[in-house]
Amino acid sequence: MTVQLAEFVTDFARGMESVDSRLPRAINQRSKVAFQPGIGPHTEIATVELVMDELAFTSAESYGHFRIGLPYEEGSRQKCDLALGKHPSWEWLIEVKMIRMLGDNAKPNDNLPTHILSPYRAHRSALTDCAKLESSGIAGRKAIVMYGYEPDEWPLDPLVSAFECLATHRVNLGRRLKASFDGLVHPVHRRGAVYAWEILSIGDRRDQTALSAAFGRVAHSFESVLYAEAWLRSQAQTPAAARDQGWDAHIESFLIHARKLMDLLDPRGRPHPDEVRLTDFLVGAERIPVDIAEAVRSQISKQLTHITHPPVLDESGQTEWPIWAIRDSIVDAVERFGNALRPTYPQGVRRLERAVKLAEVGDPKRLRD
Repeated sequence: MTVQLAEFVTDFARGMESVDSRLPRAINQRSKVAFQPGIGPHTEIATVELVMDELAFTSAESYGHFRIGLPYEEGSRQKCDLALGKHPSWEWLIEVKMIRMLGDNAKPNDNLPTHILSPYRAHRSALTDCAKLESSGIAGRKAIVMYGYEPDEWPLDPLVSAFECLATHRVNLGRRLKASFDGLVHPVHRRGAVYAWEILSIGDRRDQTALSAAFGRVAHSFESVLYAEAWLRSQAQTPAAARDQGWDAHIESFLIHARKLMDLLDPRGRPHPDEVRLTDFLVGAERIPVDIAEAVRSQISKQLTHITHPPVLDESGQTEWPIWAIRDSIVDAVERFGNALRPTYPQGVRRLERAVKLAEVGDPKRLRD
């Protein structure tokens, strides 16, 4: 049974909790004294062994076949931390890194960031592991997995985001996957998270092709918002009683595309698995705030999904929406989205900027050219 990377991340987190519940004790290799109970003090390789043995026992169909320490080449001293599946066609080749900023005695480990971010091969960091995986000739999909413990004063996200920033310049890094774990017995290593990224081959354009198409839809929705807003602005002086169906059609178009952009940039709730998300475009970016009141977002949703929902009315009893405020908030968020995305999609960002300029000079028709 083929395991998806997202499943593995969740299963690894649950496996850590399960192993921890049996109070394993690691031994200090220097003093030979046992650490406090829990999975937290165990070494990286010992943790992987404990968790994989647990998964092989509880989910043999998915994890019954794996190998720890697979040589990259015959006779090579360099080994891949974990291979899932069977030789010679492995399902996954995984390099694992641990983030543990505090020791068993709660003292900081100041060298830990080097273990994740160093660009030097001698340090065998997560960053250099990316290139090692990408250049490997072993058949199988490739991934970087990190698990980390998270004391209150040492959040994981800054280090993980720094890794992503550096790694995206070296390899074709897939989107971030994450599963949290909690309730561990060790007083220092009580909670944390497991992260993973697939390392896509240089020739693998599956994600990039999908993202390029998705970016085109983002640009289309943005242009549609600006076009509809410009048209409505041009008709704003028309008395409400004299407005025809064109007004309602442009209102509907404006709200539909504004809502699409809100859902991408500032999502609420859990997205569908097949849905392109903001983190697919910008690694680690969970949201770009869109300054629109929750009550307005709710009214838009009801207007678009419930045909019997009464329209939004102004003080005079006429149908009305805060069109200009919504438009300004959307433009602000899309501009921040474009600035962050400029190194990856420079041509697409220029399309967004062109749309804003045409709308500002009062030429909305050219947005449809």
